[in-house]
Amino acid sequence: MKLARALILATVAVTLAGCSSGKSDSTSTTSTTTPSSTTTATGTTTAMNVTEVDFKITGLPKTLAAGIYTFKITNNGPSAHNLTVNGPGAQAKASPTLAAGSAGDLTVTLQKGSYEFYCSVDSHKEMGMDLTVQVN
Repeated sequence: MKLARALILATVAVTLAGCSSGKSDSTSTTSTTTPSSTTTATGTTTAMNVTEVDFKITGLPKTLAAGIYTFKITNNGPSAHNLTVNGPGAQAKASPTLAAGSAGDLTVTLQKGSYEFYCSVDSHKEMGMDLTVQVN
């Protein structure tokens, strides 16, 4: 059952990544999200790559299945960024602030509901580093 769930998550993520569109300039980077799952004493954790650049967050689909996620965050921008998650059971849980060119992780248990993913550094959220993700 866990393997089937992981395969479904991977298929959905790959499909959603292929469906995303938007303008990109020569200074921005794109990333492909390929979730991977590992089983620990606390359950199955799904790893997802997230990229932050001034002032955009990429790598997060619009929908996710409920579960434990480790977001592998890479800051490709010249400014410091973090990843903050706000929603059911994850009230403003944030990664460390990442300097330009650095990376870090944030592990969050997502329950069913609507979540906001944003950068809480300075006014970055208001500048466009803000996404809503629905968890089913």
